[in-house]
This record gives sequence, structure tokens and C-alpha cells, in this order.
Amino acid sequence: MIPSQDKVGDLLTEGIEEEILPSLTYKMNIEEESIGGFVDDREALKQAIYKEINTEPDVYPIYNYYGVKKEDLFGKPKPYAFVEISRRIEEALILDDRILKVYGFFYHKDRSTGSKLVFSFKVDSIFGELEIKKVEFWSI
Repeated sequence: MIPSQDKVGDLLTEGIEEEILPSLTYKMNIEEESIGGFVDDREALKQAIYKEINTEPDVYPIYNYYGVKKEDLFGKPKPYAFVEISRRIEEALILDDRILKVYGFFYHKDRSTGSKLVFSFKVDSIFGELEIKKVEFWSI
């Protein structure tokens, strides 16, 4: 008798516990442009999101498969650029095992930063919901 697919899957994973690896990393102080101390869990994930969306892939060899491509959206129609950057951010962030869902993108033109595109979005993660606020991109 051949076991059913469900039972084979159970046999392969029986006795194996999934371990959540620590996310301890160096703390980045963005305003002071310095690194000092450590962050873990929720704050480490916020920092990872910041780094991912502010890194342009293919600029340096070390970042070939990391980051969110934005340069090719300069000069494109705004509605297209907004939808495309949302899709790219979601695709990049969902690859992180700690992130479950990326949603709720909101865009506006921030007068305090000149004419930069500013947006926010939400992330459901293994550490709970995170709200990523005031991410600045290019001038519009």
C-alpha cells in the first residue's frame, strides 16, 4: 500500500520543530548617520524594512538581489509609479520570513519636505503589526 500524500508530508516533518532565529543586529541611528548598540525583534525588523526600501539594487555587486528598484520610475505617470512602487515594495519585503503581509499604502505630497513623494504602509509580522510612516522618495 502506498501512503497518501498527506501522511508522507507528516512523516517528513514529524519531530521537527520550526525555530525562529534571533534577529539581533547593530542599531542604525539614521539621523546621526552612526551605528551603535544593538536591536532585536520588532526594532530590528523596522530597520530591515528601512534598509530594504532605501537600497537600489544592481548599483553595487553586493546588492544584486536586495532592495527596491526605483530609478526606472522617474518621469513615469504618477498613478503608474505609485502602483508599481507599492508592488515592488511588497514583493521585496514579503521575502523576509518575519513578514506576513504588506498592505495599506497611502501616498501624499509633503509640503514640509518640498515636493517629495511621502507614503506610509502597514506590515503584519511575527512581532505584530508595524506602521511604516513617512517614507520619502523622489520629487513629484
